[in-house]
Amino acid sequence: MRSVVFGSVVVLALLSCRLLEAAETDNGDESIVSLAKRLRDFIRQHQVEKTSAAKSTTRGGPGVTGEMKKRVLDLHEKYRKQEGASNMQSFVWNDKLARLAQDWSDRCNWGHRTHDTFQASDYGFKSVGENIWAFSDHSRTIPDQPIEDWYNEKNYYNFDSMQCSKEPCGHYTAVVWSSTREIGCGYTECPTLNGAGFNNGVYFVCNYGPGGNNYGVQPYKKGTACSECSTGKFYCTDGLCDDTCNGEGSGKCECKASCPNGHKVDGCRCQCSGDWTGPACSDQCADHSPACGANPGLPEMLCHDPNAMGGMLYDQINKDCPKLCKKCGAGSSKSASSSSSSSVKEEIFQAVESILADHNIHK
Repeated sequence: MRSVVFGSVVVLALLSCRLLEAAETDNGDESIVSLAKRLRDFIRQHQVEKTSAAKSTTRGGPGVTGEMKKRVLDLHEKYRKQEGASNMQSFVWNDKLARLAQDWSDRCNWGHRTHDTFQASDYGFKSVGENIWAFSDHSRTIPDQPIEDWYNEKNYYNFDSMQCSKEPCGHYTAVVWSSTREIGCGYTECPTLNGAGFNNGVYFVCNYGPGGNNYGVQPYKKGTACSECSTGKFYCTDGLCDDTCNGEGSGKCECKASCPNGHKVDGCRCQCSGDWTGPACSDQCADHSPACGANPGLPEMLCHDPNAMGGMLYDQINKDCPKLCKKCGAGSSKSASSSSSSSVKEEIFQAVESILADHNIHK
């Protein structure tokens, strides 16, 4: 108990010293609210994990080892590089997603976890994807065989029509979904694998953040590697957009920002000019809805009201009416500021997570 109290005091001291910096960077109180929600979600998640850990019983098998983690990342990135994508993100391992996957595989129930059994926001994403695989032959190599099987569903996927000629093929699109950046997997040997049609099975589960497989959306854009990185940061490592790069010369990291309708700025970003927008300044800036500026419709004042209709109208008008909301030519100016505040918040959050871990709050 004393370590918990002391840890909480340290957290409060840390937050009181740094919250003003986050607010000042974001020019308002929104960052404080955002950070408070993240901290709340983090603590809530560790409380859930602590309770879950006390109740769960592993059915067998060691779970995902350190060697397997590296293999999971290597295989996913190998297949992602093969797609010829211009906006494919590199992967990092996420321990929280791994715990979620391990919890599900340990239950030895074949099938996808339902979304009402967890909150994606507890893991830092708007959505979390999931791939599952099971087999009765224990000679199959884990994680090579399941990831290879998922990727081989490409044979049934039509990129242009976004349709499957044979189900399933959603495991493949999850593997190569360009905006997914983080992954965590679980592995259990189940004497009884409920619903699978066989027992003594090997059960392998991976969770992806943010989740993909959005209806009517292609999994990636075809083009020159790292030329359209969706985060607006064009550092590239081995053909994949890499937000972990700190600058050129760090390992194999290169800056691939071309900025055809603007110019490159610090942080390997693009500053757009004129009526151009988008991370790479490759999109003509125009309003996409007749409702933009109309009355009734979407008036300009909604561009600056993040609380309108619970934030839904604010998101909609800034997406559909970039010209009305004066986003044209902004390029990375907003992105750079957003990135800076995000960096501060992330630094605080990582520090808080480390302190909580040090004081065994989640163990």
